[in-house]
Amino acid sequence: MKKILLVIGIVCSIFLLVLGGCSMQGKSKKETEKEKMIKIVESEEAKALLDEWMKNMDPKALTPEGKIKTYKVSKNKLKYNPMGGMMVPIVINDNPKLHITVHIFQDPETGKLDGSGSTSSPELGQLLRGE
Repeated sequence: MKKILLVIGIVCSIFLLVLGGCSMQGKSKKETEKEKMIKIVESEEAKALLDEWMKNMDPKALTPEGKIKTYKVSKNKLKYNPMGGMMVPIVINDNPKLHITVHIFQDPETGKLDGSGSTSSPELGQLLRGE
């Protein structure tokens, strides 16, 4: 009887070790993907793209005369888009009510980053229209 309990104990221990290792593997993969997304949005190419995006919305953006004075990428909310690329949430002027999410992807022909659309908060729209 003791041998059966010993065998069951060993099998359970091995099972738990394997299960724990698999869960650690999954977490490290997610962390690696998040780190990759952060590295992309922190790149000079992404910064130039986002600066241009802001200036397309507000020609005087990122200047003292502009309505968009600053922006900050919400790195903890980055997500991959199921259709490709990633969704980059951005807070404008350090105001959480003024936000936009830009879809960024890598152009397959040129290999450069590009943007293909965005969604913005109603408050940001009001600010840009001067309401």
